[in-house]
Order: sequence, then C-alpha cells, then structure tokens
Amino acid sequence: LLISPKNADALYQKGCALMHLERYPAAHQAFTTAMEYDPTLAQISLYSGMALARMGAYEEAITAFDRELSRNPKNSKAATRKGISLLRLDRHAEAITVLTESVENDPRNDVSWYHLGIACVATENLPEAIRAFDKVLELNRRCSRAFFEKGKALARLGKPLEAVVSYERALELSPDDAGILYHKGIALAQRE
Repeated sequence: LLISPKNADALYQKGCALMHLERYPAAHQAFTTAMEYDPTLAQISLYSGMALARMGAYEEAITAFDRELSRNPKNSKAATRKGISLLRLDRHAEAITVLTESVENDPRNDVSWYHLGIACVATENLPEAIRAFDKVLELNRRCSRAFFEKGKALARLGKPLEAVVSYERALELSPDDAGILYHKGIALAQRE
C-alpha cells in the first residue's frame, strides 16, 4: 500500500487481516476504500457487511449484504449474514424469508438452517423450528446449540420427554454448559 495506495486488492487483503485481528472499524474502512477504487471487487460488500455486523451496525450491514446479493443473488453467505443481522434487529419475519431463500439456494448451509430455527422459535412456529434444527443436526451432528435449541422448542410444545433427550445430546457435546443443565432440569420437572 505504501507503493500503490490505491490498490484495491491490497486494501481488501488488509481488511481481511484486520477482521482476523478483530479490528472491525479499521477493517470496514479498508473495505470501503477498496470499494471506492474498485466497486466490482468480488465479495467486498460481503466482508464490509460482516465488519459492520461485528460492530453492531446491523442496518448498515444489511445494506452491504443487499449490495452483495444484488451482484450475486445466490450468495448463501451474504444471505445468511443478512438473516442474522435481521434477527439481531428482531425483524424475524424478514429473517425467515431471507434464510429460507438461503437454504433453498444452499441446502447444506447449516448456519442458515440454525438461524432459521431461531427465527421460527421467535415467531412461535415451533414445528418449523424443530424441522430446521433437525436439518442442522443432519448436516452437523456435533452442533450442541442445535440440540439445545431443539430441546427448548420441544419443551415449549409440551413435549418434555423429547426435550430431555435433546438436552442430553447437547450435554454430551457441551457437558459444562449450565444453561443446558438448567433447561433439562425444568423439562424433567415438567414430565412429572
């Protein structure tokens, strides 16, 4: 950058390095400057949005993800990150729409499936939430959070025995998680 300060590729790489160092404002600035010099740079809006989301600037992140999705509508990572940002803003119905499109475009995207489940729980669509968590577990049997969230949805549906089984699977993967133990205890009390 000292030799060629307008080198968009170098600025992009600098932004990526800053993201790894968790220096999100500086990373966003590097991505923004790179976009000024080369707005066609692949996935630059995605990474800019990721930096913004890490900073808690979810509205701005959504705008960046939309910019990326306008270039590549099937970019599952951008759709996933947009859905997560919508969840952070409690815009659950919009998150469901975006995350559903994401899993339709990339059925093996366990992160989108997981957050789709979270959004469905937030809208009280518990059967769909359980289906989404089951899909996560089909793709990644080591996701303790999916077992945990599935257990919570089952408990809310009045199925404490099934919830306990899901919590036990979560505890096998995360034995020191007090939250899982707490919810398992509640489910055990409900079944009696």
